[in-house]
Amino acid sequence: DIHILHESDDLIVLSKPAGQVCYHTKKTSAGKISAKRKKAKKGAAPDDDGTKVDISLEDSLIDMNFVLSTVNPVARGIVHRLDRGTSGCICLAKSNEAHMKLIASFFLRRVKKKYLALVPSPSTSSLEQEGVIDALVGGKSAASKYRVVSTYRDESSSQGLTLLEVETLTGRKHQVRVHCTEIGCPIIFDPLYSSFQPPAQASRRKAKKDFQRNKRGKADNTEDPNQSSFPKAISDLETTMIPGQEKFFLHAQSLSISEFDVDVQAPLPGWWTETLDQLES
Repeated sequence: DIHILHESDDLIVLSKPAGQVCYHTKKTSAGKISAKRKKAKKGAAPDDDGTKVDISLEDSLIDMNFVLSTVNPVARGIVHRLDRGTSGCICLAKSNEAHMKLIASFFLRRVKKKYLALVPSPSTSSLEQEGVIDALVGGKSAASKYRVVSTYRDESSSQGLTLLEVETLTGRKHQVRVHCTEIGCPIIFDPLYSSFQPPAQASRRKAKKDFQRNKRGKADNTEDPNQSSFPKAISDLETTMIPGQEKFFLHAQSLSISEFDVDVQAPLPGWWTETLDQLES
């Protein structure tokens, strides 16, 4: 599922699949396995003890014998990152010299990044066709530009959906996810910032909240208003999702780095296009 979009002596730009972590840290190492066991388990689902094999993007590229920079030995080649649940364009450095130049390009905001996000249409107020979102992310200033690409109405639901194009003007962690929430449009399936979840995920989320509330002696019999109007196109998608796999409707659509002659677009994943086709029909 990893597609090469651009490659040179300095770098490689890939389309990362949703559900794959860029590199392993202590927080993401639950399914990490050694190189020897990884080779034996390649293509297998769970491990002997029931844990899932979790091969990072970094590990995958090393397995395929790609040369990656060693500026950061914990995350070889990684210049910037995408969240596990996000798909699309990501750039990795091949040499240490290119790595440092790329870091400077990102820091000086010479890199242009655009994302696509599928979100619930806001019900309380109309959303301007385009605008700038200027809101703190993680306590730091952050700015993004957005544009409405399409709106959808599903006959099976009273809840409309909107496809947004978001260009980040700064590079904060979770910036697009937080900014979409700021304008009342949390990204569908986002486990951190959105209550707009498919029924099974919503049930697990509510069960966890109920358990925590019951421990405090407080009952919660309320229902998420979104669930009664969940669009069929989104509900249908849940049947194809691997339980526990994190993926949400955020796609790094394009990446432009003029200093390295990079100007690429990542095609939408199949599960994205199938959902959008169903919404359009």
